Amino acid sequence: MKMLVGIIGDKVSQKVAEKAVELAKRCDGEITFISVVDDSDSKSGMPYSFGTITKEEFIRSQEIIVKGMIEQSDKMLDSIIDSFKSSGVKMNKIVTRGVSYEEIVETAEKGDYELIIVGHTGTSLLRRVFLGSVAKRVIEGAHCTVMVVK
Repeated sequence: MKMLVGIIGDKVSQKVAEKAVELAKRCDGEITFISVVDDSDSKSGMPYSFGTITKEEFIRSQEIIVKGMIEQSDKMLDSIIDSFKSSGVKMNKIVTRGVSYEEIVETAEKGDYELIIVGHTGTSLLRRVFLGSVAKRVIEGAHCTVMVVK
């Protein structure tokens, strides 16, 4: 069974990884951990609109920040894979950038994954009303079964 496992680096992520490995061991599964760097905030343009820096400087600074976030996500996934190396489960990783739920759903469909595993962090009511949770949006958009870990 091919499993795509969303990891964001919060306290629930460790639990998500543990459940994924446990399930993969039971069904001879293969895990791909995915971490999505959401760069949508970097496109707002607010700092340079006040004249503090030029648009080009702002774009360069945002690219540096996003590059650092990608490197951090890559190291985080390496650490997770290393911590479960002795399990015998085949594990891969993907670090991408975009909108989390969209990237997870698209990757799962393109990669023909049979199961998506994501965490639920218990976002505030206000955030859920206006944005919706990543888990909820993955469930709504996925072509396959989705498991949510609390």
